[in-house]
Amino acid sequence: MIYLVYVLSFPSAASGSGCFHVRTAKTLPMANISVNLNFFYSREKYLNRYRYTDMRGYSVYHHYATSKIGITYGIIDYIEAFLGTTVYGKYDEQTEVGEDIPTNDLYLVGDKNFYGGLKFWVPLINTPELLVKWNIGGEISGKRSVFDIQDEDTMFIREFSPTFPTWGVLEGRLLTDVEIGPLLIHLSGGYRRNFDNKGLPFPANMEAIQSLPPDVQMRLIEYWSSFYDPPYTNALVWGVATEILLGPYASFILEGSGVYLPYRFLDMAPANYPAGVDTSIGTVGIRFITPVGVTFDFSVDWLFTHKDFVGDWYFTGVSRLPREKEWEEIPSGAEVENYYNLLGRWRYHFGITTTNPLIPEPEEPPKGEIAVSVRDAHTDLPLVAQVTVKKEGEVIEALPTDEAGNLLLSLAPGIYKISISKEGYITRKFTVTVKKGASVNLPVSLKKKTIPTGIVAVKVTDSKTGNPVMANITFSDPEISPITTDVNGEANIKLKPGSYELTITAEGYHPKTVPVSVKQGASIPLPVVLEPATTAKGIFTGTVTDVRTGKPVGAKITFLGTNLKPIVSDLETGIFKVELPPGTYQVKVEADGYQPKAIPVVIKEGETTIQYIKLAEKLTKKKRIVLQGINFDPGKAVIKPMYYPILDRVAEVLKENPNVKVEIQGHTDSVGPEDYNLRLSQARAEAVRQYLISKGISPDRLIAKGYGEMMPIADNRTREGRAKNRRIEFVVIEE
Repeated sequence: MIYLVYVLSFPSAASGSGCFHVRTAKTLPMANISVNLNFFYSREKYLNRYRYTDMRGYSVYHHYATSKIGITYGIIDYIEAFLGTTVYGKYDEQTEVGEDIPTNDLYLVGDKNFYGGLKFWVPLINTPELLVKWNIGGEISGKRSVFDIQDEDTMFIREFSPTFPTWGVLEGRLLTDVEIGPLLIHLSGGYRRNFDNKGLPFPANMEAIQSLPPDVQMRLIEYWSSFYDPPYTNALVWGVATEILLGPYASFILEGSGVYLPYRFLDMAPANYPAGVDTSIGTVGIRFITPVGVTFDFSVDWLFTHKDFVGDWYFTGVSRLPREKEWEEIPSGAEVENYYNLLGRWRYHFGITTTNPLIPEPEEPPKGEIAVSVRDAHTDLPLVAQVTVKKEGEVIEALPTDEAGNLLLSLAPGIYKISISKEGYITRKFTVTVKKGASVNLPVSLKKKTIPTGIVAVKVTDSKTGNPVMANITFSDPEISPITTDVNGEANIKLKPGSYELTITAEGYHPKTVPVSVKQGASIPLPVVLEPATTAKGIFTGTVTDVRTGKPVGAKITFLGTNLKPIVSDLETGIFKVELPPGTYQVKVEADGYQPKAIPVVIKEGETTIQYIKLAEKLTKKKRIVLQGINFDPGKAVIKPMYYPILDRVAEVLKENPNVKVEIQGHTDSVGPEDYNLRLSQARAEAVRQYLISKGISPDRLIAKGYGEMMPIADNRTREGRAKNRRIEFVVIEE
């Protein structure tokens, strides 16, 4: 489970998938359910209040907390529903003014409202190669109070702003997400409709309000404007969030959200008073994600506009001292109303969420077994063969038998098509019914294919006497064993249809290489005349190197069809040198771990012949070739021309091993999101595969697969280790 943020969307503080206050377009997957519990806390510190004549205790702090408890459910992959409730608490903390006068703290807890809604989304852009995603969605939500909070809000007497009941609010929003690698941007905007409100805790009669002194009227106006979430009017709502993934288990979130009231809410307000009362909240926080689907949120809110999370209706005078004074005590003789405290603009948040699938993964059905045994129909010896299992046309398994020719398949009950194949043998197919708990034996005998051939009738004679010469014959194909003519210089050779080069050598004669084309069922006469050898010699020299790495190879060099002793190239330099009689030789070069190579070499009298011989590695099953010299531009999978020679040499190795099938593996370091690294490594492995195909390698022999950062070969915490982990590997999966 890597980068859960990409796989699941986690609920916001008010349920529904999102960040803290800003909901995202993306929803929970189908049949997933989230339960979230969020706590918000703010307080306001008050300066000494010398305004009571009864010498009772005065307030030091107003504490205000809310808790949102909700659930979110993914109805289908693109629609979710959410439901929750908001609980609030107020606490008026007082201090003593004398030893005989106790404090008179007061607190209140209540339920503010119930809320719920539906959200949907659709993906517009999803390009793994560019690591860009764009989603859009919409949301309809509403909230309503169940209890008449206002009548029970006794904290109003302690100058707390009242908690208003919500008797009908409907809200619609448009949502969009943009994902660019580890960066996620969320935008939302919409309209809030307030259908009804049962009144404010001040007289609703405007004449009664206007009968109050002007300074009290202004205090009421500002009091009504002091709420950060106005309950009494329609409004435009907005939100924007930036989310940065810090790894598989954490993300950093920066939010802005708010409410805009597009008209003046009181006709009695002065003409220069704002037309609407805006609210803008800035939020910064971090989200921790666990592999078991539990998240922990920590954030801090700040009110940018002239409002307060902890409303206080007494201290709402328009006169304010500079902010640097906000923490000071009141100087002797100063006006209390001239001091304003900013502590109430801060709010602290902690949330915990658990997300789990409601429907468990289906249990795997009970299985049956098929015991496959493959043998040669003629020799009865076991064969290593490929067993392919299909069900309803889809390949279920494709596995080889072991050295004993056996393979045990464990399959769910059903009807399967099974084919047994091996190169050079006729493929056999079977239909097998597997039953629960039952075992089926499937013994298979494979017959070899009949290989069509032609015959080359060789006759070797002396060029001067015409007498037959007993000679050795070697072939350009190193897989064909050399043969020797009889005393009459004759040999009948069976060969598959195709073109060959035959090198005929005999002691005391110059070697001779002749081409021949073989057709099925045809007998081709091939007279060969050899020239007697002279005593003057030439020099044959050169190097033997690895075709892919260019490193020297210590190889055995044999002159086929002659009595010449083999020579060996130097292990450290790869250089070889030998004197040879003039003539044409069929030279075989072989070394441990490399494909043998046969080449014709012409030696001329008194001259030096130089050959640079390159051997290809012999690719065996599970053989691994690591390429660390190929670098890509960040975030791209385009091979630079400077790396073509490296891949050209790999293509040569594959051409020298025509029967192998390889997996091209892309690997990265651990820098960046794992999901991103996985897609990038897949794209790069595919780019290498396409290049090799362009060089003549069959697509059927190449499989591209990206592993991202899952298979490091070095420590990702060091620069050198990360460089080693960024690599392309070739692994032989079939010989």
